[in-house]
Amino acid sequence: MNMKSYASLLVRSVVQALCFFILATQAFGQWNGYVVLSDSTVAQPALATFQGRLFLAWAGTDGNHTMNVMSSADGLNYENKVILSGMWSADGYGPGLSAIPPCSTLMLSFEGGGHNVGISTSSDGISWGPQSNFGVYSTSTPVVTGAYGNFGAVAFKDSADRPHAYTFTSCAHSSVNVDCFIFLSNFFPPCADDGIPLNGSPGWATDRDVRAYSAANAGGQLNFGNNGGWVQAGTDHSDSGPSVAYNPANGHWYLAWRGAGGGINIRNLNTGATVISADWSPSTPVIAVFQGQLFAAWRGGSNNIVVGRTNLF
Repeated sequence: MNMKSYASLLVRSVVQALCFFILATQAFGQWNGYVVLSDSTVAQPALATFQGRLFLAWAGTDGNHTMNVMSSADGLNYENKVILSGMWSADGYGPGLSAIPPCSTLMLSFEGGGHNVGISTSSDGISWGPQSNFGVYSTSTPVVTGAYGNFGAVAFKDSADRPHAYTFTSCAHSSVNVDCFIFLSNFFPPCADDGIPLNGSPGWATDRDVRAYSAANAGGQLNFGNNGGWVQAGTDHSDSGPSVAYNPANGHWYLAWRGAGGGINIRNLNTGATVISADWSPSTPVIAVFQGQLFAAWRGGSNNIVVGRTNLF
């Protein structure tokens, strides 16, 4: 083979390889909708579906890290922004957000002053009730779900990086019960798992009872499961907590995490198919299924909130 033929073959091989890479990228998670919002956040945001809309919550970059909420009819164009001036995160942790179906409300959870877990609820996502503080110590985003117990629950980690969970006792959400079985593999009081220190906050799907965590004592090994047991999510690791979403149309679960180099990773836990986006974040990305699509929201490199939409895979 002469040099001209070899060069031609080499160019053709490179082009074919690039075409395959581009097609593979598109086949595995290319965003079909993408928006960089003008709003900025200091930590992971929160996503939840409620009353046929996708709601987004975040802790702002102002001095108090004030909580903000807004919503979208299509997941990309947001409106009805509410600045909750009396609710803020002194330590810069993001909020949790979930619909509470038995109460017909949307719940916002956050780590307020004194590391206390606080919540507020709304019937429309615009007008929010007074803040309730539970006097429980948190050092992470307190994630909330409407899928556990009769009136929802909240989970977080304490000063020793151990997970805790509390279930609400009524739609008033003015009191909670400690639930020792939610994030436990060893039953030790005071309902913290001494065997599982966490990286970042735990993950908890807002509409089905499956949870996830990054195990600090195992180099950030990702795990997911429920009271029936825990399963390692492949060999992947993360230095911050994961998030979880559920697709009611086919019963598939999705896990999102901040991988190597801060890259955004999303896995279908039923099939093992995994998306690794070229986008990255210094905080945990969060996910939700909305209108038959998978949405992800994350803190971008300039602290702006980014929302991406992709086909379910």
